[in-house]
Amino acid sequence: MTKRKPIPKAVRELVYHKFGKHCAYCGCYLESIKDMQVDHFAPVYLFGDNIDIKNLYPACRSCNKYKDTLTIEKFRDGLNKIIESTDKKFEKYDIGMAASDLNDFFWTKFCDWYIEL
Repeated sequence: MTKRKPIPKAVRELVYHKFGKHCAYCGCYLESIKDMQVDHFAPVYLFGDNIDIKNLYPACRSCNKYKDTLTIEKFRDGLNKIIESTDKKFEKYDIGMAASDLNDFFWTKFCDWYIEL
């Protein structure tokens, strides 16, 4: 495994302003460049360590961790599955199962990826 090249400060600054200081995925405001993580839109493991500005997106920590090495399509599919599953259960008034799905997502995805790091 080769070590990835660091992203130059000037490039990081361009990425930070690319979406008006907002996360490219959820739209949350990034208070400073230190709050931003640079995401490779096309994953490094599939397309190499491309530091072209077109492939770099500003991301909040949550989105960057959840997207991980997924392509944007797989990332969106995963989010949509969670939303669809929960919505269907709410429509059937199966509140307990909807809550269980959300609880499972929170503890197995959110906490495992974000809090335990």
